[in-house]
Amino acid sequence: AGIAFQSATTGTGTGTGYTLDSYEVGTFTATLKGSTGEPATLITTTATYTKVGNRVYFDIGFEAIDTTGYSGGVTVIGLPFPRASSGRSVVNYIPYNSTTWGSGRQVTAVIAASASLIEVLSVASDTAWAPVAHSAGTSRYSWFTGTYKTDA
Repeated sequence: AGIAFQSATTGTGTGTGYTLDSYEVGTFTATLKGSTGEPATLITTTATYTKVGNRVYFDIGFEAIDTTGYSGGVTVIGLPFPRASSGRSVVNYIPYNSTTWGSGRQVTAVIAASASLIEVLSVASDTAWAPVAHSAGTSRYSWFTGTYKTDA
């Protein structure tokens, strides 16, 4: 069921109707991954999303986790809807004691076109993007929030 909106008349007695035909709130399971090594049991967390039309808003928090066994690049899989088939979306990413990257590099996280995962990357001036590596151990924190467009 949608929510119908009617714009104000323009003086000619006409207006345009609009419908918000998709509003959804829910949870999903976000799973932490490592590109070169992972423990036998992967770390997961219950995350939240709100979908309004073709926009998905999400919050993921990995709190006080033990990442022993993870190595290589950091990714998170399990987004509730795939990213739209073109472009990328930038994700807000806050690590605490959980990742490492080279000196002078800037860190960001992105969702690629048609993907249902977040990649954590770093870049420096005039260099290629590189994966941000896990700093495995106890008491690790990573928070992700963002919005992206979906075709779903």
